Amino acid sequence: MKAGATLIATLALSILSAGCVPNATTYYGPSVDGGRVVTRGHCVPLPTDVLFQTGPLPIRARVMEGYRSTYIAVRLGADATGEGESAPAWRTFHFTTDRFIVRDLERKTDTTFDGLMNPDRAQSVTAPTTAPYWLEIHLPKPVPARFELVSPPIVVDGRERPFPTIGFARKLWVGISPFNC
Repeated sequence: MKAGATLIATLALSILSAGCVPNATTYYGPSVDGGRVVTRGHCVPLPTDVLFQTGPLPIRARVMEGYRSTYIAVRLGADATGEGESAPAWRTFHFTTDRFIVRDLERKTDTTFDGLMNPDRAQSVTAPTTAPYWLEIHLPKPVPARFELVSPPIVVDGRERPFPTIGFARKLWVGISPFNC
């Protein structure tokens, strides 16, 4: 009786795992006070994005690996949450300066970077805007395992507000994924 149950369990496990392979991937898990971490990904959903608000302005942040560099992508504006909001609760926003600091928490060093609008907008992040946009802050090489993004204050509808520090930590996910992913 026990041998039959073991055979059935083994057969079921074999059928269920057919087409699956071991998989490992690294990612940067974000965190921010008052924020909500959300998962992204099709085959391996990972907690890579953090959603939060500064006043009425919704913001989404994550680390992205591009062809030539790794950078922090910060989405500012009405569609930052990805929930298809219709009307924004804010009118204009801008940063007080374009200088952003990446603080390496292990080496205890700070690197200052200019924030760049994407896609290639001629407008500075310090000029008031009504349009949502991506902000890119390129990371130093080698990319730190644990770091924080320290942003300048942001002005939303004429009121200066502190921008919360966003933390990131490199993590390893190990598991089984479908073969065709």
